[in-house]
Amino acid sequence: MKAWTLPRVARRVKRIPAWAALACAAACAGTEDPPLPALPPEPEKAHAVPAPAPPAGGKSYVVKGKRYTVLPSAEGFYQRGRANWYGKRFHGRKTASGERFHQNALTAAHTTLPMNTLVEVLNPASGKKLRVRINDRGPFTEGCVIDLSRLAAARLGLLGGGEVELRAVPDPEQKSSPAATSGKDRSKGRAGALQR
Repeated sequence: MKAWTLPRVARRVKRIPAWAALACAAACAGTEDPPLPALPPEPEKAHAVPAPAPPAGGKSYVVKGKRYTVLPSAEGFYQRGRANWYGKRFHGRKTASGERFHQNALTAAHTTLPMNTLVEVLNPASGKKLRVRINDRGPFTEGCVIDLSRLAAARLGLLGGGEVELRAVPDPEQKSSPAATSGKDRSKGRAGALQR
């Protein structure tokens, strides 16, 4: 086996065509890495109340042979049960409210709450709470009470599922409740009785 000496290597290099040597020199000249591509734009900011959807109180529908009737009002609503979530597979599809599902919006699906109801979801295991807006129907799995968007489930620590407590949040635009009105009427009646 012949030893490779410097003069021998130099003679071999002389045999490389000039264009190849220039190409090699140009390729080796830059020592910096090429610039990284720009990051994709950030997804829509999470929001609890995007565009309103039409109310659907009192209507009923059937899924898997079971009839569900939408509550006329969410006032005083409370429920405990298991939470699931849905994300990429349904991203961009139409929800029952007619709007597009966005996995990074703070929304959820419920079988009987009126559309646009704000619900406070509590994860008792972690103590985390979050408000979501109902804009879809479901879950239709026994024992599950709510399907959260992926972002909502992540913020609550429920990407693996878990038990939750649901409470309807009173609508700030709603005028005084019937109970409050009747209480005012009773107080007026008492005042009238005292004046007589």
